[in-house]
Amino acid sequence: MNNRADEVLRQQTALMARNFPITMLTSFMAAVLTTLATQHLIQKLALWTWFGSHAIASAGMFAWFRLYVRSYDPHQAARWMVTCVAVMGISWGSFATVSVFYGDSLGMLYAMAILSGVASGWFGLSGPIFRASLAFLIPTSIAVSSGFFYLGGASYTALGMMIPVYFLLLYLQMGNIEKASIRSIELRMENTDLVEKLRQESHQADLARTAADTARAAADTARAAADTARATADTACQAAEQANTDKSKFLAAASHDLRQPLHAIGMFLEALQLTDLNDQQQLVLKHSKTASNAAGDMLTTLLDFSRLDAGVVHATPKAFNVQMLLGKLEQVFGAQADAKNLVYRTRETKLAAHADLSLVNLVMHNLISNAIRYTHKGGLMVSCRKRAGRLVLEVWDTGIGIAEQDQASVFKEFHQLGNSERDHRKGLGLGLAIVQRLVQEMGTQIQIVSRPGRGSVFRLWLDKYEVHLPDESLSIPATLNLQGLYVLVVDDEESVRLGMQELLVGWGCICRAVEDLPQALLAVKDLLPDVVISDYRLRDNVNGGQVVEALRGVAGRKLPAIIITGDTAPERLREAQKTQAVLLHKPVSTGDLRKILQELAH
Repeated sequence: MNNRADEVLRQQTALMARNFPITMLTSFMAAVLTTLATQHLIQKLALWTWFGSHAIASAGMFAWFRLYVRSYDPHQAARWMVTCVAVMGISWGSFATVSVFYGDSLGMLYAMAILSGVASGWFGLSGPIFRASLAFLIPTSIAVSSGFFYLGGASYTALGMMIPVYFLLLYLQMGNIEKASIRSIELRMENTDLVEKLRQESHQADLARTAADTARAAADTARAAADTARATADTACQAAEQANTDKSKFLAAASHDLRQPLHAIGMFLEALQLTDLNDQQQLVLKHSKTASNAAGDMLTTLLDFSRLDAGVVHATPKAFNVQMLLGKLEQVFGAQADAKNLVYRTRETKLAAHADLSLVNLVMHNLISNAIRYTHKGGLMVSCRKRAGRLVLEVWDTGIGIAEQDQASVFKEFHQLGNSERDHRKGLGLGLAIVQRLVQEMGTQIQIVSRPGRGSVFRLWLDKYEVHLPDESLSIPATLNLQGLYVLVVDDEESVRLGMQELLVGWGCICRAVEDLPQALLAVKDLLPDVVISDYRLRDNVNGGQVVEALRGVAGRKLPAIIITGDTAPERLREAQKTQAVLLHKPVSTGDLRKILQELAH
């Protein structure tokens, strides 16, 4: 039993070690940018002293990591990971303290925004081991909360009281993530045992058949042994199928638990934007929203790759404007290209495609990300053309290029060109493997043309949509406001209720937020809402669909409703769609939410 527990711990620490170099590099770059961005807000001597200490701590942790990879004791490795995360937590927490004592209130707001983004990265690293998450959580939460209390005033005191509540919610979520991680590892180990057992039993069946051929007298006995072996093999296969089903359920639960805090962060940041902020604070908020959106995108990408592995991703083609997709891609990757002094161009188009927008978006994300990574001068261009009655999305770059003999192998998992030392800072080699599997799921093709030293072009073929579509990139008219719209919110997570209430009130809505179905039924007896917004997963095995149907029964009519879910299991999505409510996935885009509320209100 101890050996199995040690193996689980070893795999937990291996998960953290795999992502450690890139997390440390990202954290250090965040410290560099933080120092440059706040040097006019915080006393320079104190700020640069903090940066120097952080750099020394980061270098020390990274050097220690190089020694760690030679250690095979999981307990020693886990203690090292916890120590490293704690050191980083203390270092980042001290930045909040420096902001308070050597800066002004704006510096403290910087600290809060920056720490929220940095914490997302460290929680992503330390998620498999709960005490590692706790080691980062405690010093940062104490430092930020104490800073707000020290500044005084009603607003800062309120923020100081909210920080422990928010981090308490993260504390609970981290515990669930560790349990899910352990269960996933145990399932994989059980699958390995089942496969080995199946191989052994199949080998025994082959021996029995050989004995039957050579000894006629033992034929009946050999057949009976073979039948028994087949029955045992069938049982093992059923157990393996059940394990795969459990894996899919784990992915759905992990998706929900990981998306929940990101969903709450998005609501709070959008609500903060509606307050009276100066230009500098608006800039900080914009960067915080960008970091939050990026964390959500990365989480979605990782979960989608796991769902591809489990076979639960299915294409749902719909018509969409290609220019809308190209514009969003330029917003995401334009800044990355600028940071490398590369030219990023988008050729505008009025064409429309008929495909799964989310899968096409994920394919283009991986292609453009690769183009930027392997292009060191020049630039890249993203375009859409009509060819042979279809559409082709193209990503051109002036990068290092790919030799003809290597072009087929770049789509293999964990395959990277020019990275024989397996430097994880250059990625894991999964981007084009994801592209290949998504293309197969959509039933289309991807082509590559490349010359070493000259660059590459990747072409994704899509079906053309002939009917003209309205421009979806236009902003929502200012005349369509939500003033006076009565919205009832049902969610069992306090942080989500608070964030949603702040957001809706900021939009001019009248909002009442409750945590379960009984409270919702009492609320509609007082006054019928114009729109109901419900989380899908609630306490006591109640789901959002049941809440909507119950409220409609009391109202005697079909109330407009929105169901928000972090679940990815197909059967859960089908259950939610039965209510004919609008279905949104966490983390929810506040722009999409406002647009849908306006459609339901008008």
